[in-house]
Amino acid sequence: MLKLVLLESEAVQTMDLYQISIAHNPAWIPQEIVVFSILFIIVATLSGILVRRQRIVFSQAVAGLLLFLFLGIVFGLTVFTRPPKSYYDYELKLFLVLESSF
Repeated sequence: MLKLVLLESEAVQTMDLYQISIAHNPAWIPQEIVVFSILFIIVATLSGILVRRQRIVFSQAVAGLLLFLFLGIVFGLTVFTRPPKSYYDYELKLFLVLESSF
């Protein structure tokens, strides 16, 4: 199992990937789960229709569903569950190597 080591003031603490995902990713509310499930069922139905009509092959349908699942999880954990703020909370740092020399 992959473990990451975090150094915090002389104490070494290890966290596996599951603990990291639980600690840093917000839980989905029931409405988000229902909406994502409905959208997934719609995409799966459309993929099944396209496979039956021989417009795409089965492996393309599976790849499309996996891509939809991946994007749903990534956007669900980052974009859609982000709490709204009245200000921008990020810093763009380009060329970190050059920044440290000045």
